[in-house]
Amino acid sequence: MLDASDRDVVQRQYTDPSRLNVRAALHARFSTSPVGWFAWVWERLALRPGMRVLEVGCGDGSLWLGRGGAIPDGCSVVLTDLSAGMVREARGQLSVSAASYALADAQQLPFTEAQFDLVIANHVLYHMPDRPRALAEIRRVLAPGGRLCATTIGERHMGELLGWLRQVAPGATVWRPQERDAFTLQSAPRELAALFDHITCHRFSDSLRVTEIEPLVDYALSMDVDGTLAARSAALEALFQREIEAQGAIQITKESGMLIAHVD
Repeated sequence: MLDASDRDVVQRQYTDPSRLNVRAALHARFSTSPVGWFAWVWERLALRPGMRVLEVGCGDGSLWLGRGGAIPDGCSVVLTDLSAGMVREARGQLSVSAASYALADAQQLPFTEAQFDLVIANHVLYHMPDRPRALAEIRRVLAPGGRLCATTIGERHMGELLGWLRQVAPGATVWRPQERDAFTLQSAPRELAALFDHITCHRFSDSLRVTEIEPLVDYALSMDVDGTLAARSAALEALFQREIEAQGAIQITKESGMLIAHVD
């Protein structure tokens, strides 16, 4: 397994939205929650008129897609990512008049102190090679009374799938964000408490019930770092077929949520 803070691998994973889109498609089609992930996140952002908002690691901007009209009056939104391809994708697909876009590293934000009322970090902080520095930068740009809304995953997230991958290709190098000391629902509150004044944790209740083999194989291959899984794709398909025949569907645990950290 691979530590997701390996910077070169992170950049290859997110040069463009292709791998991210494959993973998002599986969750969109087979999640059991009646509420979609982005709708759940949006509700907890609690945007108010006049807020100054920064998103670090915005990816392709999916959080904002179709929500331009829901942004309160007077809000300004800055969407940033370390990947030029992601910033280009976000700018191209969004129609948000309140938004501007910038290439930026969360570990060295090009903004002044206390410039924002809300910082959003959606499934991004576990990628940071120097997370304490990134968190210190986020704290620096937040104004008094501001909040960080950081989403992440838990240690059990997609655990069944990871077990099957080890079974089929025990030597594979697999993309796994929650490896080692990553920013998980279990570890994140302790990290945030070092810099922020009050932290709350909100868990998203969901799981996967997958009834088709191909989307799950595609998801697994999107995590393939060294090509080992691709060489074992037929074995993966056979394993998933056996699971569906035996159980009627493939059940996979999801563990995700949001940490909200406040600045007094």
